[in-house]
Amino acid sequence: MTKKNLTDNNDNNDPEVVFDDNIDGFEEPVLETKIKSLKEKLKLTQQEKTEYLNGWQRAQADYQNLKTKTTAEQKSVVEYAKIGLLAELITLADSFEMAWANKEAWEKAPSAWRTGIEHIYNQLQSILKNNQVEEIDPLGSSFDPLIHEAVHIKNITEEKKDNKITQVFKKGYKLHDKIIRPAQVEIGQLIQK
Repeated sequence: MTKKNLTDNNDNNDPEVVFDDNIDGFEEPVLETKIKSLKEKLKLTQQEKTEYLNGWQRAQADYQNLKTKTTAEQKSVVEYAKIGLLAELITLADSFEMAWANKEAWEKAPSAWRTGIEHIYNQLQSILKNNQVEEIDPLGSSFDPLIHEAVHIKNITEEKKDNKITQVFKKGYKLHDKIIRPAQVEIGQLIQK
């Protein structure tokens, strides 16, 4: 067993510090092996910690993404679930407009009755507006099969009216970006001479 003595070079009478190379019966090479082994275990443990932390962070990010997506999907489902009811209300609005189309019969109805019917129609329009339903009234615009339904084709001679909507039979309606009902229209088709 070897001992190393260290003496402080101060004049303050500090006790002598003694280091023993043979701690608990281990020789120096055994200690170096033990330290090296512990360093390797520490390195592996740190790598595992980093992997677990990265995995946990990815899981947290995935969870937040899923939560955001689910919330958006739920909102969309609620929003579009009412389309069936709104389509029925639109049919009711069509009935009002057909009643007014017969001007002669409408004018013969008592004034108070007409006022009441107009009030009910305005309430219906308010319900549709409050639910973000928008009318598609495309008279004069170019035909678009995504939002229009051609129910009649009219032969025309003016080139500027080719593929344009010349008459609207029923207005179309949409909720945000989804078409509830396409506008039923007549389109002009240029006659080739």
